[in-house]
Amino acid sequence: MKTFAISGLVLATATLSLSALVHAGEAPTMTVKYADLDLTRSEGAATLYARLTRAAHVVCGPIEPQSLDPTLKPRYYACISKAIAEAVAKVDRPALTEYASAKSAAPAIKVASR
Repeated sequence: MKTFAISGLVLATATLSLSALVHAGEAPTMTVKYADLDLTRSEGAATLYARLTRAAHVVCGPIEPQSLDPTLKPRYYACISKAIAEAVAKVDRPALTEYASAKSAAPAIKVASR
């Protein structure tokens, strides 16, 4: 069975108040299973990426980020990004890496002229 644990270490060590699961420096983890996916196909990579994203939101803090103190939001989103990036690197499959790279790229902004 293919599994790995995703960790929210960045936010967990930065502020212990965000998650009741964090005690004395322990970073919460969550196991994400992907044995059912074909990671040579973009569909499999997209499904795993979605699973990783959900897991990162769980381990990094509250379910609803709008409940966060505004000063903590950057750490929350940094935790999610780091957890996903580390998980993608651990899985180490080209289709997943390519998919994650495309998802994390900043969207282009077009400015209309008059």
